[in-house]
Amino acid sequence: MPCDSGYEVEMANRLVAERRRFIKPLRLEAGDVMLPDFQLTDTRSPTAIEIYGMQGNHQYLARMKEKQALYARTIAPCVEWIPPADVASVLLPNRVT
Repeated sequence: MPCDSGYEVEMANRLVAERRRFIKPLRLEAGDVMLPDFQLTDTRSPTAIEIYGMQGNHQYLARMKEKQALYARTIAPCVEWIPPADVASVLLPNRVT
């Protein structure tokens, strides 16, 4: 699976270890306005996972705020991880069986 950073590798490894169902979107599809780092597919509705690993970059922080506002407006479920917090500290929603 292609990952864009070491943090994405950490999250992908966690999702696999926990046997979660997820995808790694690689490009925007028709109608998409954002490209999450991962998307859980074993939840009631697809849940985005965003990893915000470049906290010192002003442009990156501006885009992070845009994404957070978009998620809030669309009421789309999103889990955020802001390293260097441990990946295990991220609370993932329960699976729907």
